[in-house]
Order: sequence, then structure tokens, then C-alpha cells
Amino acid sequence: MLFSVNIKLSARTLTGTFSSQNRGAADWGWQGLIAHGCHSLVLIIDPRTSQTIQVLERHKANVVKVKWARENYHHNIGSPYSLRLASADTTGKIIVWDVATGAARCEIQEYTKPIQDMEWLWNQDASRDLLLAVHPPNYIVLWNADTGTKLWKKSYAENILSFSFDPFEISNLACKLI
Repeated sequence: MLFSVNIKLSARTLTGTFSSQNRGAADWGWQGLIAHGCHSLVLIIDPRTSQTIQVLERHKANVVKVKWARENYHHNIGSPYSLRLASADTTGKIIVWDVATGAARCEIQEYTKPIQDMEWLWNQDASRDLLLAVHPPNYIVLWNADTGTKLWKKSYAENILSFSFDPFEISNLACKLI
């Protein structure tokens, strides 16, 4: 038996002037919000209404990456949900935000080149504040995104463009190399 479903979707456009460096700076979060870079700003958009609900202003250079932190653990009154976001700019600065308040929780910078890629380590119990970042040309660095402390650094022979975790086995990492 064949079924057909007609769904009427209205097109929505996120407006704003962008730099070419903002091209990879967008992420759709677990809570349904979109974060994207617009020059040196990070805009938080509710896609249901196409309204900007928060503007994060602390970067001095164009934003090149944004990543929402996953909130995949039990919360209670003493440990409420938070909206955490990491953003990185062309100078290599990473800022970890409390999106609800618009405050920077942590700033990280070790190099002066744009961050190529970053991802939160979400599938472990030791800490929920671990952020893995690719610092050009060939470094992968693990940061404690709550304190800004570098926990681990590895250099590779090839230049790294991006990486991806295996969703079924978090200890597997695939890298895109030049």
C-alpha cells in the first residue's frame, strides 16, 4: 500500500551580511536553536520564528566555527541545564559561552591561525567540559572548556582540515587531511 503525505512548508531566510570566513560557522543545537557567525558576532536564532534571540559579542575577528555543547546527562535544581556554545575566530581564539546570559565562560588561545574544526566530547562521564579543536596546520588539542586548560596535544605529519567521531564508538576519530 502506498501513502502520500502533503506537507506545506514555508521557506524562511536567515538574514544578515556575512563574511566569506563565516561560511563554516553554523550549528543546529539539541534544543532547536541555530547558532551562526556573522562577521565577529555569534547570532542565536529561533528557526520557528526566524527571530534573533541572542547576540554574542566578544570576538574581535570573523567567526569561523560554532558548536553547541550537548546536554546528555541528568539535571536537577542544583545542576540545571545550560546553553553552552563554543565559537572560534580567524585569530585562533575560542570562546565558550553561557548563551542564556550572553557571558563568556572561558577564552582559549594558543595559536594565531583560524581554528579548522572543533567538537565537544560528549560520550564520557569524567567531564562534560572537554572540547577537541584542530589548530592549523597539524595539531589536535583537547581543552577543558570550563577552565581553558590544555589537557592533551598531538601533532601530525599531514595538515588537518577537519575531523569526525564515529557515532557508535567515540574512541574512533577520522580526519580529513590535505
